[in-house]
Amino acid sequence: MAAILTELAQFFAAARLPEGGQAYLVGGFLRDALRASGRSTTDGAPPAAHDLDLAVPLLGAALQNLARELADQLTRAYVALSPARNVARIVVN
Repeated sequence: MAAILTELAQFFAAARLPEGGQAYLVGGFLRDALRASGRSTTDGAPPAAHDLDLAVPLLGAALQNLARELADQLTRAYVALSPARNVARIVVN
């Protein structure tokens, strides 16, 4: 989980978001990370994340391209959940 967070930070540090644009980690990944803080599974590893949910206000339709680029960088699968609503998913596991 920490490796993914590091990769996300590096990606968004270099991303060309619109002026004032920010990216927020939301949803199950964030919930699971907070719940797992200080805990581990029976084998000692932190619980696995399955997908990333990011909110990127001010991006509009360009979100799909950004999500595709991020998935490529992470070597993960990209899914356009609702292009009309600017919703995409990156499958981690």
